[in-house]
Amino acid sequence: MANERAAIRALRSGIVPELDLGLFSVGLGTFELLVSSRVQELKAGRSGRPIVVTGEWGCGKSHCLALAGSIAIGAGAGFAGVTLNARSTPLNYPQRVYPQIASRLGAAGVKGIRELALGWMADPVALHRALSATRGGELVWALRRVSTLMQEDAIRALEAPADWATLLGSDLCWADYAYKRDRALARISQLASVLHAKGLGGLVFALDELETAAQLWNVRSRATAYHVLGSLLRMPHLVVILAATERFDRLVRADVGNGLQAQPFVTDEGAEFLRTWPAGYETFRTREPGPVEARNLCHRIASTYSVAHGFKLA
Repeated sequence: MANERAAIRALRSGIVPELDLGLFSVGLGTFELLVSSRVQELKAGRSGRPIVVTGEWGCGKSHCLALAGSIAIGAGAGFAGVTLNARSTPLNYPQRVYPQIASRLGAAGVKGIRELALGWMADPVALHRALSATRGGELVWALRRVSTLMQEDAIRALEAPADWATLLGSDLCWADYAYKRDRALARISQLASVLHAKGLGGLVFALDELETAAQLWNVRSRATAYHVLGSLLRMPHLVVILAATERFDRLVRADVGNGLQAQPFVTDEGAEFLRTWPAGYETFRTREPGPVEARNLCHRIASTYSVAHGFKLA
């Protein structure tokens, strides 16, 4: 009853309850199957085609990404979702994106890389065995050092500033240098590999508001954003879900039409993204629910009211 009352309070505020996303989602069966298949591919060691959720503002794209997170975590994978913003979280600066991934990462019943890492450190032998199965990197080395220190002095391990800065990304977000961008992308890849090595399949990574790439400063900034997307799509143990309005599609098509992919400052990853858009992606277009789906949703809400407040439906 307490959960139902919490759900009703959230609905009254215009928010879909996080714990009941599936219950209050209608007309999304195709999308749920699509995400479930990608998660299963991830758990099997494969990275499936990225998913693009399209539609205009207010049509449920962000809800789809939240539902994808619920499906991924429920299936035992890792999930992190980030909403892009051309000023605070621009796509061409992944060093501002990674700290949000670290804080929002959901997996194994916990949220945040710090809580997840501390749980792993309860069994240091299993953790070190898993880390040995990865290709290494800054994140892996930081995990290994903190885990080793935890066995010697837990207080010092919890306060190890450099290693926790690496895990949380606070060493990246303060500067916009190109080398910080490369390190942020490498760290996302390392995180996906560690999740895979720990039996979680990998990382389902959702990027919302992709159309904010149109607000970046110039064509070189957009070329860097395309490089970031192309780099993400090459990463093993990572499934990318993108949400964008038609504005992003028009932007990419215009840049391709102007020959951006042939410019010398465009990387191979960026050019590959431009060449494969949109044919290389699984597209799901959001839509308004039909009459039957709307009645079904109303019935679910009414049933939740009934349980929350103890009255019978007429």
